[in-house]
Amino acid sequence: MSWNISKKKIIKKSVKRNRIKRLLRTSYMLNKNSIINKNGKNIFIIFIYISTTVYKYKKINQSIQNIFCKIKNLLIK
Repeated sequence: MSWNISKKKIIKKSVKRNRIKRLLRTSYMLNKNSIINKNGKNIFIIFIYISTTVYKYKKINQSIQNIFCKIKNLLIK
């Protein structure tokens, strides 16, 4: 698991960048069970946050769930 948050040029305050990291990390931890691969294959995921807006947890969690749903569908095929 890897996180990449926009550089200082886009999100200037470190408090905001750290909040985004915390929200992403929390959402991942709560939803990671939905994409655990039973085939023994390793899955590498990198999240890149490029928005200039700091969204609420609900919006970020919904986005993570949508991403994991798509990954799960790809793994099933």
